[in-house]
Amino acid sequence: MTKWNGGARLTPTIPRSDGGDHHFPWPPASLAGAVFRGLRVRYDQSIKSGVHTAREICIHKKKEKTVWRESGRTAKRLAYSRSETLRIIGGKLRGRKLRTTGEPRTRPMKDRLREAVFNLLGPAVKGTYALDLFGGSGALGLEALSRGAARATLIERHFPTVKLIRQNVATLGLEDRTEVLGTDAFVWVRNLPALPSLRWLVFCSPPYEFYVGREAEMLDLIERLMHHIPSASMLTVESDRRFDPALLPDFQAWDVRRYPPAQLAVYEKT
Repeated sequence: MTKWNGGARLTPTIPRSDGGDHHFPWPPASLAGAVFRGLRVRYDQSIKSGVHTAREICIHKKKEKTVWRESGRTAKRLAYSRSETLRIIGGKLRGRKLRTTGEPRTRPMKDRLREAVFNLLGPAVKGTYALDLFGGSGALGLEALSRGAARATLIERHFPTVKLIRQNVATLGLEDRTEVLGTDAFVWVRNLPALPSLRWLVFCSPPYEFYVGREAEMLDLIERLMHHIPSASMLTVESDRRFDPALLPDFQAWDVRRYPPAQLAVYEKT
């Protein structure tokens, strides 16, 4: 269990079979670490019951002591704050950090797969209009700008994530070349506005479940884009193995690569 001594110092313990407690003189480096290293079940029970209030842990190792300080945020908010960091992997902004919520809904493309995508696209990225239909962290569109794309539009329907994308855009100083839209990609593609006459570079990297529960909508979205994009434009589609690439419109025109568990299909309009 977790013991509070005077409301200021936390001594993490786990019950022993003989009725005593195991004490940990050197707690993990954060409360999240404590939760996931033996204290998770009991801590989860405490925060679900709403018993404990705001206690953020700021750890200072001083004279072999660990000081646990209180703050104004709730313990639950602290324990489940799972923001993560991505990096731009190529181009002028290589190495710059991007923030992502870490939530399953955003599912940032793995670095290995993102690098494979841009290796396939090569110098064709330069001078294009990049369109990221399922923005997430905005990593694909921002990576394209780093590698020479002229402009980018990033679409995301989850409004807290839209805010995060805008923060990433501002951090990289790309506000003048980037449009971030909080809308549904399916609706947006059905009502395409007037867009730049540049070659397009379209990224279609939705939640994989869309290829199962919304397969017909996904195929319609892809077909509309294939029809609308200018000549010499490129369209990339990421899915997992549950989707059969042979269902893609004009399948013979697609270059399909597999990077388990993902698969990537690239189309270039002639």
